[in-house]
Amino acid sequence: FFLMLRRPPRSTLSSSSAASDVYKRQGGMGGMGGGRGAGRRSQPVSPQRGADIERTISIPFTESILGGTIDMSIRAVSGKLETISGKITVGIENGKKIRLLGKGHPGANGGKPGDILITVKV
Repeated sequence: FFLMLRRPPRSTLSSSSAASDVYKRQGGMGGMGGGRGAGRRSQPVSPQRGADIERTISIPFTESILGGTIDMSIRAVSGKLETISGKITVGIENGKKIRLLGKGHPGANGGKPGDILITVKV
């Protein structure tokens, strides 16, 4: 078994010119994506959930035992005053929270809206 190696012919370029050629062939910056705007890829904007709105209400003791409904006015992002209705569950205790899903501030980039969190004081 005999293996013969051939060397490529020596270049007449100086070593700095040869390095420059390699640099140019790889797109500058050593092939690391150099140049204007390189490495700056636009990333897709992810949807973000809207902010929650927190409120506190006071209800009479009888309403905490029997349950009922609440109506409250909330100022929307558009500036309009909206009336929101919610249900007070039977036997709710002081300090408990009622969550109205999807009634908070709207989400960004197609995200879900936030919630309204109502703290009940009896």
